[in-house]
Amino acid sequence: MLLKNILLIDDSESISFFNQLIIEQANITEKCTMLLSGEKGLEYLQEYDKEKYPLPEIILLDINMPRMNGWEFIEEFDQLDKSITENITLFMLTTSTNKDDKDKALTYSTVKGYLTKPLTEEQLNQVLEVRSKQKV
Repeated sequence: MLLKNILLIDDSESISFFNQLIIEQANITEKCTMLLSGEKGLEYLQEYDKEKYPLPEIILLDINMPRMNGWEFIEEFDQLDKSITENITLFMLTTSTNKDDKDKALTYSTVKGYLTKPLTEEQLNQVLEVRSKQKV
């Protein structure tokens, strides 16, 4: 399955760069977009231009970010028009191994999984498996 776009939202440039390499090496998407904040992620989704960049099919979202954390992003994401969000599979990708964070993440119907950084090929395969089982 070749995806059009995967969106990484993480305030760490170095971790995002590493995760992008893992995704590109897997050769599963035409484009991997990195954004360094939740605000930029929302702007991207709200102002997307189909010609320049398609909406992502998968979002990998960090929890702990300044200004807007992952939880706040999800709250705003859930308020977006369904025509934007209906074909997006969202995963938390974080350094947090806190059980409370994982439990909280999985209370959101929007969140389809909880992964710990750094992204691995095995985790990426899990993401693709979940994605393929979703109604798209």
